[in-house]
Amino acid sequence: KNKSLVELELKENYISDTYMSAIRALLDRNKRMVKEEHRKFKEVTKKLEKAAWNRSKLMIIGQGRAGKTATVRALMGKDFMKRLDSTIGAHLTQIKTWTNNEAWDETTDGLLPHNADTFAAQAVMAELALEDSNPPVQETWSKQSKPIVSAMPKFFGSTSTTPKPTDGATSAKKKDAYKYDIAKFYKAKKMRNQIEMSIWDYGGQDVFYTLHHLFLTNFGVYLLVFRSTELLANEKEAKGYLRFWLNSVAMHASEAKIIIAGTFAEDLTKKQLKKINKRLESVARSHLKRIIPNNTVGREFLFFPISNKLGTGVDDLRYHLERVIRMQPYLNRQVPIKWMKFLDLAVKEKHKYITFERARSMASKFDISSKSEVSEMLKLFHELGVVVYLTATSALSRIVVIKPGWLIEKISLVIRDKSLHHYVKDEKKEMEDFERAGLMEDLNMIRSKGIASVDILAYFWKEHYQFMVDLMSRTLLMNKWDYGDEEAYVVPSLLDNDTIKDTQGVKAALDFSERFLPNGLFQRLLCLAVSHSSRQESTKSPELHVSSAMVDFGSKGIVYLTCDLDKERISIQIAEPEHALKVYKMISAMMDKIRQDVMGASLVWKPLLQNKSGKLVSFEVAKSSKLKPWFQNQSASTDMQLENNYVTDGAAGIGLDSFLMMLD
Repeated sequence: KNKSLVELELKENYISDTYMSAIRALLDRNKRMVKEEHRKFKEVTKKLEKAAWNRSKLMIIGQGRAGKTATVRALMGKDFMKRLDSTIGAHLTQIKTWTNNEAWDETTDGLLPHNADTFAAQAVMAELALEDSNPPVQETWSKQSKPIVSAMPKFFGSTSTTPKPTDGATSAKKKDAYKYDIAKFYKAKKMRNQIEMSIWDYGGQDVFYTLHHLFLTNFGVYLLVFRSTELLANEKEAKGYLRFWLNSVAMHASEAKIIIAGTFAEDLTKKQLKKINKRLESVARSHLKRIIPNNTVGREFLFFPISNKLGTGVDDLRYHLERVIRMQPYLNRQVPIKWMKFLDLAVKEKHKYITFERARSMASKFDISSKSEVSEMLKLFHELGVVVYLTATSALSRIVVIKPGWLIEKISLVIRDKSLHHYVKDEKKEMEDFERAGLMEDLNMIRSKGIASVDILAYFWKEHYQFMVDLMSRTLLMNKWDYGDEEAYVVPSLLDNDTIKDTQGVKAALDFSERFLPNGLFQRLLCLAVSHSSRQESTKSPELHVSSAMVDFGSKGIVYLTCDLDKERISIQIAEPEHALKVYKMISAMMDKIRQDVMGASLVWKPLLQNKSGKLVSFEVAKSSKLKPWFQNQSASTDMQLENNYVTDGAAGIGLDSFLMMLD
């Protein structure tokens, strides 16, 4: 049945003449088949322009310490490790699978620069399907004492021990090129049904939630991992994490499928598993159309109980993941081969990131000339986790990050859980390193107050300092801090848990309970509020905490902001009522800017305004009763139109500086 074997050496083997004839016949058949396949391979390759890429993205999400990294290791057939370091930010792994439910193979060198060759070869092989027939065999035995070597196809070179004359370097180059061509051919045969995947293992600690929004995409499958025992022992908190991740996927990747895995299931009884499933169903009810259930024989669960320690349930989980990935429409999307040639060139780049114009110049070598086609190509690569290409604003769209893992690593040098993640494993040595660099005070400042000095950022990012400052500022992960003696940046996700106690003024709120108030939204609002405050004259230093803040809006007065994730509400308190409408509209514009640039169109809220008795009422009620100070005259009523997000300021895609100027 082997159709690629064309040479066979046998010594001191008793083989019947009948079998020897059959072997020779089969080897000759293989020679003809391989030669014909290779001819077609080259012929079709010349004409081929587009083909399916067979690439996907698998995103591992869930609560911290739920066993996400251990699950990835189990899917890849690696040994169970009792102690694994908590994932910092996210970890990126490139793998390949043949969909035969065997452990996935890791591509140790990451994304290799042979995508176009493999891509084209796989597409050609899909068109080559030759039938095979085996001749009948009858036995008579004789001893063969000499090696038997079949006549091999010419493109492998002569089997003779006598070297053929060559014409020097030219012949050598042709021979090498031909061998490379044949190597591609055989590699393509092997990889015909292969799927390549980028596995993104996201850190589950709260501090990383502001980071994940940048990398959750539609072209992929989500594996939501939770600790099964937590849903029994700590139901409310466990449901909260599950609800958060299900809502996050719905917001950022509404078309993507989700598979749920429950770890630490080795000691659970059937009764306990059913109880867990029932509680999970109560959380996932509104997401059922996207969740792939566990239809393993004998089970009717919404999740896959697994034990990474024992390996039980992992094969079922892998099988369903592969099956679901195979069914995704983007897997068979026709992609131009010239795009793959560009990717090969980009992977070879020594730089971690390039400008869009540089990408366009590289693409022109492969007849990718239009700006729109380059943009479309980069967006596809971003969706599949091959590059990072953010397009929310014109400034962001001018940069292409070729090494996504590198970007995550650099961001995670700043955004990390200080209680879990140290810069070196030996905490004492870590302190010595910062002491030696003269940065102990800077380290304490970023850990205790979320304020990062320029010196410590330069220490973390070195020659990439300016690029990282621009990127994190434009994605609202941090913001310039103009309220100290030295230049610094505030990183809202690192702020402490204190609260503002003494507040005053008229109240309003943004109610997200109809859908979802995502973690990280409030922190980005603080970035914009601080930016606006720093542009005003004679403002006092903001007081910032992870879920509450006091910010001076200059002539508009003091504004207090509070985030309540349980109630899914952001509260606004305006110290000077005469500016209530203007301040409210400014906050709404900031929220809409975040929606446009980061969160997506599915982020919606309803405004609530305080009435005379101190109660928060709906916009409609406030408007109909001409509630003061919100509707003091007809112009105010006209300004505050009833829209989806009640925003009249700002415009989609504008830069941060332009947006802040509009607020002023």
